[in-house]
Amino acid sequence: MSLKFSAKLATLIGKTAPEEIYSYKPGRLLRIGPWFLFATFFGYGISFADWSLSTSFKLYKEKEELGNDNQDHDVPWYASDRLSFFGRITASVLLSSIPFALCISALYFPSRVVTKIRYIPGMKPQCQLTRNALFGGDVTYVAPLKSIRRGPRTRVYTGVGEQGVDDKSTFAFLLTDVTKPFLQRQFIVNRTGNFWRNDGRIIDSLFSDDSVADLQSREVKPATVIKKDSSILDNMIIQSGKRTKLHGIKSKDIVMKKS
Repeated sequence: MSLKFSAKLATLIGKTAPEEIYSYKPGRLLRIGPWFLFATFFGYGISFADWSLSTSFKLYKEKEELGNDNQDHDVPWYASDRLSFFGRITASVLLSSIPFALCISALYFPSRVVTKIRYIPGMKPQCQLTRNALFGGDVTYVAPLKSIRRGPRTRVYTGVGEQGVDDKSTFAFLLTDVTKPFLQRQFIVNRTGNFWRNDGRIIDSLFSDDSVADLQSREVKPATVIKKDSSILDNMIIQSGKRTKLHGIKSKDIVMKKS
């Protein structure tokens, strides 16, 4: 990290073509493991649902037969066999839903793991996220850069490790598309992936309100507190767009003069 972070960021923003800023290659366990978990939880859910429901019906029939033999005894409504039966059925359904919910989770979370992030330059920069698909292959999603946000309490750059992103408490962090529904807005980014120029601060800068000055100071003065200000990043993007537009105008004039 000999080059200052502000210079790195200026280089990225000055790009005229999409630039890959993060990549991650999932292991075999992440591709195959979720399906084993799905099969395990699904089998457990089916067996538990069958056992609990059949037991509830069996107990209800037994009590119903006993009730026919003792019809002379008045039973309060809250102690009736029918109410007890509905209670058992409700409990069986609720408990059976837990393994089925785990089945869905076992496939959902791995499908939100990000394998690539690309920065798309322009006056209104965009971000391209590539994630795993449920049945193999990749799913690519493009959104405005301002729509993808890192959690306000999350810090990608910790200053630990080769890329400065190692964290003992978490192995991943979330990026959120604030414009999407809950189940479609979360993206899981693994810290063991490859960050652009081995510097995790690029994610903090692009997807949060952390200022460039704050991020740059963490390399030398990690204890210094600097007010958050994303205006430096915005100014870099605007200046980059102006240079690109000016370059295009000059090129057009040269072509017209030659013709």
